Amino acid sequence: MISDWTPQEIANILTQLDKKQLPFSGYTLRGCQLLGSGSFAAVYSATKRNGGGRYAIKVTGFGEKHIDPKEFDSTMSAQMRLSHKCKNIVRIYDYAQLYVCLDSSNRVVRVQHDSAAKNAEPPENCLLLQFAVLERLTPVVERKRYGGLSVTVKQLAEGDETEIFRLGKQIGAALKIVHDRKMLHRDIKLENIFYDSVHKQYKLGDFGIARVVQDGLASTVAFTKGYGAPEIVVTGQERYDCTADIYSFGMVLFVLLNELRFPDSDCYHVNAGAQYCPGYILPPPSLGSEDAARLVEKMCRFSPDDRYQSMTEVCDEMSRLGLVPVLKNRSVNYKTLAVLSGALLILGVGILMLCGKYPDSTDILQNNPWISPLMISLACLFGCQSIALRKPMRQSLQWSYSLLIWGGMMLIYALLIVRAKLPIVAEASVKSELIEVIVPGLIQKYQGDKIGVGGLIVCLLWLLRERYQMKRDAS
Repeated sequence: MISDWTPQEIANILTQLDKKQLPFSGYTLRGCQLLGSGSFAAVYSATKRNGGGRYAIKVTGFGEKHIDPKEFDSTMSAQMRLSHKCKNIVRIYDYAQLYVCLDSSNRVVRVQHDSAAKNAEPPENCLLLQFAVLERLTPVVERKRYGGLSVTVKQLAEGDETEIFRLGKQIGAALKIVHDRKMLHRDIKLENIFYDSVHKQYKLGDFGIARVVQDGLASTVAFTKGYGAPEIVVTGQERYDCTADIYSFGMVLFVLLNELRFPDSDCYHVNAGAQYCPGYILPPPSLGSEDAARLVEKMCRFSPDDRYQSMTEVCDEMSRLGLVPVLKNRSVNYKTLAVLSGALLILGVGILMLCGKYPDSTDILQNNPWISPLMISLACLFGCQSIALRKPMRQSLQWSYSLLIWGGMMLIYALLIVRAKLPIVAEASVKSELIEVIVPGLIQKYQGDKIGVGGLIVCLLWLLRERYQMKRDAS
């Protein structure tokens, strides 16, 4: 909790600023509803002043710690840019710094924006408050009322490896963007990962101590014990690179796979004597596969030279081992396919029955007899794919499966067109008894060229749809 100030005193000062439409003219606190607090920051519920929207305002400056104004400006602007590049980074909409002068009764008597003091000395005897407007998300972990920690996402709480590595894929993508922009996050931990329950996405937040490192090396010590890399925690080394972030990220995955326990610990408290002992080898977590254990162990090796050297390597290894989860829309896909299959089957059979019962009153259907078999064949195809997609399937495997089943169906339709339009070619080829008996009758009765063209169009469109979804989910 924030020290030195009581919640009532903080709320009183923030309310006074809010009435002056400070620090943001477009956003307002909603009764100073506290969403959460840490050692030197607090997060409050917020909304737009003209109504609508759910936001959060993070406030720093009431505690014993505070961020250097220039560093705050640098990290906030960096996070704003990065959040527009990657959907897995917590979005920042605005930020501000205020020098607030108070009287003995904590009444606000003067306020000066940091921008007004950039070329001058900061005002004396003023409180420097730093604010950031964030998208309102659910933290992955929350402190319980009487101590301890709880996981807010059900699948993560149950130790579901698929869900844990869905988080891994998304946070890994965010961290890769950060590193590609010559930055180190330096404080990756469960408390800084958030969940967007609307879009079902995990997001990396709290860039308060992130640093831009042009040469790839940080020059100040910053860490959270348990998540901090050994080269920082043990030796206080001031020159470290992205492998320190990789260690922290690996420890996030380990803790989730180890039922919220740090290595050689029976709870969510670090056993520093074991974990930071020179040459320490990470034990396998209590949950998860051997592949998952090997991946995490290499991410968290004691020596930075023995770890993965980039987030690209980590993400590629997760994909190679099959730890990257299925498409997030897989369950929606198989349900959509099942419904579509049933509808096409009902329509196809219904048209056949209609043609049989009323042969003289269905001229359109009688003149286009290929409509019914096309619907029935597509219904069977959609049904087969729906059954297959109910099982867990890696993204790459799902695409291979789609290529196989849809490509095979497109080949069949193409052959029907060739056989219908080029009978001479077909007669000159090698014929089997099955083709001789079945195919000509099918073409003669149902106009195979029209079946083929319709089937090709539908299959191609569906294949392109699936490819688009996979690219969108991988981005």
